[in-house]
Amino acid sequence: MFSIPSFKTCLRQQAGRAQRATFYRSVQTQVAPSAVERKHRKEREEGDISSVFSSLSGEEEKTLPPRFAELKRGIIGDEANQQRLVASWGRLTQHLARVAHKIESGQQDCIPETTYDEFINHRTPGLEQRIKTCGSVIIRDVVDEQTALNWLADLKSYIDLNPSVKGFPENDKQVFELYWSKSQLSARSHPRAMAVQRALLGLFSHTPADLVSLHTPITYADRLRIRHPGDAQFALGPHADGGSVERWEDETYRRVYHSILEGRWEEFDSWTIGERAQARQNMYDGPGSCGVFRAFQGWTSMSNTGPNEGTLQVYPLIKELNAIHAVEKVHNGKGPSAVMYIPAVPLTLQNAAYVNDQKQTFLKGKPGPDFPGGVGESDFEGRGQVEDIESLEGRRAMGLEPFDVSGSLASGEREVRKQANTIIGS
Repeated sequence: MFSIPSFKTCLRQQAGRAQRATFYRSVQTQVAPSAVERKHRKEREEGDISSVFSSLSGEEEKTLPPRFAELKRGIIGDEANQQRLVASWGRLTQHLARVAHKIESGQQDCIPETTYDEFINHRTPGLEQRIKTCGSVIIRDVVDEQTALNWLADLKSYIDLNPSVKGFPENDKQVFELYWSKSQLSARSHPRAMAVQRALLGLFSHTPADLVSLHTPITYADRLRIRHPGDAQFALGPHADGGSVERWEDETYRRVYHSILEGRWEEFDSWTIGERAQARQNMYDGPGSCGVFRAFQGWTSMSNTGPNEGTLQVYPLIKELNAIHAVEKVHNGKGPSAVMYIPAVPLTLQNAAYVNDQKQTFLKGKPGPDFPGGVGESDFEGRGQVEDIESLEGRRAMGLEPFDVSGSLASGEREVRKQANTIIGS
């Protein structure tokens, strides 16, 4: 399943069962502070996913410094703009009240569903607009069932071979600090998965001069989850990814939302790249910050899961609610709820800088720059290697091969590929 701003493969909740599918939720996550300018990212402290979510670690909420009150006063503007904002909030709440009943009655049917062949080769009228309205989509048949089951079986074997792997919860590991298993390398570089990523990135608009390539998905190495039946510990409450105070503190990021901040939320376009490719999403290098612009989060399913079986929940309105999502509190199913987190990430200069740093951690078997540090999988038996990434496109996505700058390309796309090749040393 995929959703905006980030791309993940996941399970669709159905009245009966949810079949293996790729779920994408739009995240539109932005890049770290000065990702292109700085040469080295500081390695993060060792930990697990509870280091990222206070709802898992129990960390208390912290009060922001007084300067943020001044920032808010500057953003809200004069009295006329304040009145526009109050009026727009009223219109928004009325709109949400009107659609709430439809969403409540429709449940998972509010999320568009398609197949690989339909989405890539025979897109039906209205599908694209439904995805843009919802911000999420379920894409089935991206890989065949046996391939997904083999990935899961190989992951379990890899975990058994390396019992020292970190995970959450510590007493019953289910969200694993694994990034470089052969299954993950295979899933990220699978030709059909990469074709879906390109098609999803193509839903965004940009100008020919923008330094972005939507035809060049790159790899963001995230973890995986094998949630056990009965689990009630991995319960993520409703939240949105893609930066926190950075959305308002960074002037470039703030411009993404200028229409909202001027009381015109109806005019906001979630599907324009614009300033997103340059905005600073990660200004403080917090444990949950993200160093890339993920256009879609993606969940790649490796199991059959239905409602109330520990799966993803989304609110299907991207413009109004920015891809708010959660994880069901309890897994009441009988089998594993297993997914790999694989987003759709376009090539930008900041993303290229991250991929270059990530490449170095891959070669050492350590976690990527955005994730808890430590020795990771460096001494693990059966860890994936460069030769396990079989396709040229997959190696390019990892910064292991140069990006193609030939052919008919827009000026911005050609330039970003050229500069990215310099960044990754190709």
